[in-house]
Amino acid sequence: MIGSLARCLWPGSATKGEVAAAGDGGVRVKPALDVELYRQAYRTRRERAKEVARQHAMRMAASSDGGVSAGLRAARAEGRMQLIEPQCILGPAELCELLRETVVDCANGDGVACLAVAQYLQDTPPRPLVALSYLLFACQEGEQEGCARMAVVKDKARPEGPCDDDVFRCAWWSYIRKDEVMLDQVCALGVADACAHLEYANQGDPARARTYLEIACQLGNPMTCRELARRLTPGCRPSNDDGPCYRPDPAEAEAARTIACEAGFC
Repeated sequence: MIGSLARCLWPGSATKGEVAAAGDGGVRVKPALDVELYRQAYRTRRERAKEVARQHAMRMAASSDGGVSAGLRAARAEGRMQLIEPQCILGPAELCELLRETVVDCANGDGVACLAVAQYLQDTPPRPLVALSYLLFACQEGEQEGCARMAVVKDKARPEGPCDDDVFRCAWWSYIRKDEVMLDQVCALGVADACAHLEYANQGDPARARTYLEIACQLGNPMTCRELARRLTPGCRPSNDDGPCYRPDPAEAEAARTIACEAGFC
């Protein structure tokens, strides 16, 4: 499957496909990461975040809701600011600033805002699984669409049909059940958390594990980029806390570090 994942991430480039397929034992001929491709994907994420912010601002301008009490806001806010504080975990700080008003209003008890955040997260690679938390927050505020969607995602029955039909449902189902075949499918569909899980599950096969870490980084998960850079840097020392090291690859280490640093995870 890893070769097909490469074609999803680096379309139209046989060399890139060959590079990623090296996770199955091939020879790496150049860095597998493509910083410019990451930046292109980030621009798409940024435009989608701008649209979320625009829609939220329009709704708030038309709203006559007086808000909720300070005490209730504080109670509801617990955990809801996790995307943007104390550090933006989505990527570049600009992304979190675009979403800040929507996230803050979710923390203040606005269920529609919570639902908007959830929809953005589940539909936009790297599709972090924390999106489920925002569906829960929406449901807690009485948004039935959030409740209904959460029920679908958490359905214990194995998803029917291709995962392309509902990537996030497949992602959550396979993550909870550690179904590596389906995790591989949703990794290819842009769920970086699935790729990261598969990296950990394949620790006995360092080349394969490395490839999954590369894919998670390419999708825009900044923490995996920082970790990949560490593992590829000459002088890396393995430990129980920090994990293994790979054969030094300064060029790819620099690419991973560039992506991580652009997201504030130097």
